[in-house]
Amino acid sequence: MGSRQRYPRRVFRVLALCALTAVLSWACAPAQRQASPEGPGEPASVPGGWPFTPSEVRLHPLSRLTRVPDGLRLEALVECRDRDGDPIRTVGMLWVQAATGDDLRAVEADLSSMETNNAIWDDVLRVYRLRVELPASACAEGRRLPVEVRLRMPEERVVQAKAEVVCP
Repeated sequence: MGSRQRYPRRVFRVLALCALTAVLSWACAPAQRQASPEGPGEPASVPGGWPFTPSEVRLHPLSRLTRVPDGLRLEALVECRDRDGDPIRTVGMLWVQAATGDDLRAVEADLSSMETNNAIWDDVLRVYRLRVELPASACAEGRRLPVEVRLRMPEERVVQAKAEVVCP
């Protein structure tokens, strides 16, 4: 007799679990809706501008400095991140400067050109790869080389970062 009283409780629990699952699957459904055959509708406005523009840049920790026959080469891996912290591609002028004084060198790449953007983008690391050629005197063994990164985006917005790379 005790098992007969438990049976309705189990049924109720299973039904409650099914109802909860249905509600959660509806709430977690993709943000899409039926569309008109004429084409896409007007998008909603985004408060604060487009969210997938870089809010920061950084010199990726895998950036490295190597000795080459005629001096040093900085392999600068520049990561652009959106406001959620995700690495993204972007447009604008990307600039990297390394060393100090007479050894100071800088390079830039116009990311507004799809050819350039594709050429320096690393699909695996999700970074832009720029190479800065430096004289051998720019960095003594065991020291640190200062590096500055700037990204100038349309509408004169600039994000920048400073870092150091260990000399070989």
